[in-house]
Amino acid sequence: FSPGTYNAVVEEWDYCGGATFIPLKLTVSGTTLSTGKIAASLPTVNLGTVAVGSSATLAETLANIGQAPVMLSSANTNGSAFGRTGISPPLTLAPAESVTFKVFFKPTASGAASGSLTVISNASNPTVSIPLSGTGRAGTLTLNPSSIAFGNVVLGQTKTLLGTLSNSGPGSVAVSKAVSNNAAYSVTGLAFPLSLSSGKGVTVTIKLTPKAAGYINGAIAFSSNASNPTVSVSLSGWGVVGKIAASLPTVNLGTVGVGSTATLAE
Repeated sequence: FSPGTYNAVVEEWDYCGGATFIPLKLTVSGTTLSTGKIAASLPTVNLGTVAVGSSATLAETLANIGQAPVMLSSANTNGSAFGRTGISPPLTLAPAESVTFKVFFKPTASGAASGSLTVISNASNPTVSIPLSGTGRAGTLTLNPSSIAFGNVVLGQTKTLLGTLSNSGPGSVAVSKAVSNNAAYSVTGLAFPLSLSSGKGVTVTIKLTPKAAGYINGAIAFSSNASNPTVSVSLSGWGVVGKIAASLPTVNLGTVGVGSTATLAE
């Protein structure tokens, strides 16, 4: 519909069959329909650097800057680390009315993350997409000592030594598993997944049970979502065959009277 003035020609027939053309001027008028329009207070949302396991929020406002009511049918985020709270579509915004809610960022891994908030409505701009960004900062996993020497271990026996697994970074760390590359070495006493908050540590119990005689080289790797996702401890030891040794190679019980008894410990 476009208001304005238009020229038209009307064809008129007389009784003799002749035609007469009469020019007419037509004026067309009407009222255009008003529409609403959605505007975001933050066209882009950067939630900064956040420690893994923590969260950050920012307030976002959607306002109807048009001249007619607007119905918001959905407001959804994508990107697994992002979300929103405090808004529950569907909802209607009258002209000049607004709604304020929160966008949050909860990283699960170190590094940059991105997403978006998409708002769908019946406004003149029916889809409003707001870019979201943030950076996760994970903890740092350390293993002390980084190498363990077991020395000699008799076949069929087990020797146990200890280490410490710690989180020295700002965010929490989730340790998912520990894998040994040699069946003679094992980790006991830990339940995975294991969560370590910033500055916390846990004792690691490592065992060597030789399967055969000789030098035994190995390593155990711990996997996590830390900034250094894998840390390892180098392991070494010897499997040795047991040997019987007598404390007294010869036993002399001395002179003993008939009918008496003498003893010595061996």
